[in-house]
Amino acid sequence: APGYYLLLVVTAGIAWDDSPGNVGAWSWLGHALFLHNYVGVLKPLLHTWSVAVEEHFYLLLAGTYAACAMTVSRARMKNLPHAMPFLFLLVSVLALVVRVRSAPANGYFWTDVTVTHLRLDALGLGVLLAYLHHYQQERFGRFCRSWQGLLWPAAACLLGLGMIWDIDQSRFMSTYGVT
Repeated sequence: APGYYLLLVVTAGIAWDDSPGNVGAWSWLGHALFLHNYVGVLKPLLHTWSVAVEEHFYLLLAGTYAACAMTVSRARMKNLPHAMPFLFLLVSVLALVVRVRSAPANGYFWTDVTVTHLRLDALGLGVLLAYLHHYQQERFGRFCRSWQGLLWPAAACLLGLGMIWDIDQSRFMSTYGVT
């Protein structure tokens, strides 16, 4: 976070007088509190929406884990990480459904794909992979080895879609493609 706040200070020094409509106090406050993907982003900092999503995700993850930990007994606490795959599936389906239902037919804006509640599935996938690596290491390793011939081409195809189809122009890419 210190590097991010340094970026804000430097940007403020450069952009403050640049364009009056672009530097409202709410936008600066939104950036300082990692809420700019909801309250308004400053054009020089347009790329920082993902930092806000990450902050929200990890706070929600920690809060969810803490809430779950308070509701289970000490004996069941060791099983709490095993709820992650179910939680990831639930969050992913909900994020996709909300993204599909809220996507406009055309004319996308950056907020259509950069707000936290529409992007939780991406970071959830990382948590799921970490869970599989740490708690299901043997089974996960076996799966990866048996499908390794298809995993790399599939990853290349999926990444290639983002390079071929512009997310701002494609309803498919801004909904299913983001997943």
